[in-house]
Amino acid sequence: MFILTLLCLPVVLHASVNEPNHHVATRASRSAIVVQEPDPVTALQQKVGDIYKQVMGSAMPSLLGAQAKLLEARGSKDQAALLRATAAAAQAGANKVDRASWEQIQQVASESSKQIGSMFADSASAVDNASRTLFIDGAKGFLDGTAQTTGIAQQLSGLQKSVEAVSKLRNPMQMRSAKPALDVASVMLSGLPALTQTETATAKALISYAQKQKLPLPAGSTDLFKGN
Repeated sequence: MFILTLLCLPVVLHASVNEPNHHVATRASRSAIVVQEPDPVTALQQKVGDIYKQVMGSAMPSLLGAQAKLLEARGSKDQAALLRATAAAAQAGANKVDRASWEQIQQVASESSKQIGSMFADSASAVDNASRTLFIDGAKGFLDGTAQTTGIAQQLSGLQKSVEAVSKLRNPMQMRSAKPALDVASVMLSGLPALTQTETATAKALISYAQKQKLPLPAGSTDLFKGN
């Protein structure tokens, strides 16, 4: 009986020594799993879709809604209603990338920003008491919307890199697949910086007007435009 126990002992010890090696091998095989990066076309499509959704689904409705309040403060109620409808259309189509919609809505936002900048220039008359709240709410919304689009515009360097990566492809099928995203990326890269410049100029005009007319703007809403 004693001899049998001794004979079995090395077997037990051998199993216990080898068991940790099995776990080490398992962990090593798990750590060897590598996440595959998307191909250049897919990466471009994802970046275009992300920027489109941020602009059309959030920044543009906020900006256009603020513009509507500012125009209404000056009595342009019909134009304000048109801007609110445009904001709703932008938000409704935020998940469907479309170059024509992007260009149309961006043009409306840009032209309205320029108009509002003129309406509230240094020499502009004061708003009446009934419109004070409209102006204050509209100005705050406009400054917030401008800050938002400016932040999104900072993502364009990544978009430009994706465009360059796709432009190096030589597969005709891949290029055909990438064309819709490339078309939208081109108007984003050219149009969004121009829009933020227009917005910034109008934002400064609104801040100056508010200061001269002693109209309070929320603390922090003007920080982005200090020193610009």
